[in-house]
Amino acid sequence: MLEQLNTAVRDSRKLDQRDEDPSEPSRVWSEEEVIDGETHQALTVILRTRGCTWAIKGGCSMCGYINDSFVKNITADHLVEQFETALERFDDHTVIKLYTSGSFLDDTEVHAEAQRRILDQVPDPVVRFQSEAQAHHVTEDKLEDLRHRLPDGCEFALGIGMEASSDDVLEYSVNNEFDVADYENAARVAEDYDTLLKCYVLVKPPFLTEREAIEEAVVTAERITGTPALEALSFNPISVHKNTLVERMWEDGDYSPPWLWSVAEVLTRVDDIADTQVHSDVVAGGKPRGAHNCGECDDDVLRAIDAYKKTGDPAVFDRVDCECKEIWREQLELEGLGLAGGSLAERFRQAAGDVDGSRRAAEQWYEG
Repeated sequence: MLEQLNTAVRDSRKLDQRDEDPSEPSRVWSEEEVIDGETHQALTVILRTRGCTWAIKGGCSMCGYINDSFVKNITADHLVEQFETALERFDDHTVIKLYTSGSFLDDTEVHAEAQRRILDQVPDPVVRFQSEAQAHHVTEDKLEDLRHRLPDGCEFALGIGMEASSDDVLEYSVNNEFDVADYENAARVAEDYDTLLKCYVLVKPPFLTEREAIEEAVVTAERITGTPALEALSFNPISVHKNTLVERMWEDGDYSPPWLWSVAEVLTRVDDIADTQVHSDVVAGGKPRGAHNCGECDDDVLRAIDAYKKTGDPAVFDRVDCECKEIWREQLELEGLGLAGGSLAERFRQAAGDVDGSRRAAEQWYEG
C-alpha cells in the first residue's frame, strides 16, 4: 500500500530539472517576528537546493515545495554563497529564518559542510536562528556538531512537520516518512541540546472528511502537548500546491480544502489543551486552492485567525459569524453519521487506484 501511494504521489509531480543560478537563493525577504512579546526584524531565506530527498522518492501527498528547488548541480559552496548573498542584501536583523524545500539537517539536500559554514556565519546581533528539519534528522551527532556554532545567546529553533498522530493518516493520507515515535525522540534530543521545536500539524489531509480532519488535529495536539522542547503548535490547513497528489484529486473533484470554520474550531479546542503557543498560518486563505468559507466572511475569519495568533484569545472567534457557518455545522453532523465510505485505507484504494508511471529515473538521478 505504501508503494502504491508513493507511486501515486510521484506520478503527480513534474520533476523537471530547473535551470537556475545555483548561487542565488530561491527567495529572500524581511518581515517582523514577535518573540516573547518583543518585535524583531527577521531575515527569511529560502535556499535553492537539489530538493527534498523524500519528495524525490515519493514525498508527502500535499507538499509542492520541491517546485522551488530540484536544481541538480548544487554544491556546498553554492549553498553558503546563497546565504551570504541574503546577508549582504539585508542587515540589522536579529532573527534569521532559513528554509529549504525539505530538511536543513538532511546531508543529502544540504551538505553537512554547508550546514556548518552557514551557522558559523550567523552574526552576533542575531538572537534566534530558525529552520526546519524532518524528525529523523534531529540526532545527537547532528546537534552536537551544529548547536555550538551559533553566537552566544542565540536560540536555535527547528520546525518539524508531525502532520498527524494517527498511523493510518500518516501512511494512507500524508505519506510521511516518519512517525510519532521519531518526533518524540527528536524532542528528547532537542531538549538535551538547548533547541526549541515548533510542531506543524495539518488540517484536512486528503481522504479525511471535514469532521475527521478536525478530530485528528485536536487528538494530535493532545498527544504532542507536553513533549520536551516544544515551543509552539502550528496548524496548517492544506492548500492545493501544483504537481501534487492533492492537486490531482482537487482537479478531479475528490478533494476540497478545509473550511475556515474548521481552522477556527481546531484553534479554539486546542487552546484548552495546549500549554504552549498555538497559531495557524493559512496559505491561500479565502481562495479556491486554500482554506475558505462562502466568500462573504472569509476576510473576517482570516482576520480573527491572525488576531488569535497575536493575542492568544479564542474569544476573537465568537465575534465573527455568517450564514455559511450553519452549512458547515450541518456538514459535520452528516459526516458524523459514518457515511464517509469505509476505512481510510479503503478510501485511498478507491481514490488513488492502481496508478501507473513512476519517477524511477528521478530517483536514480537524485541518488547519483
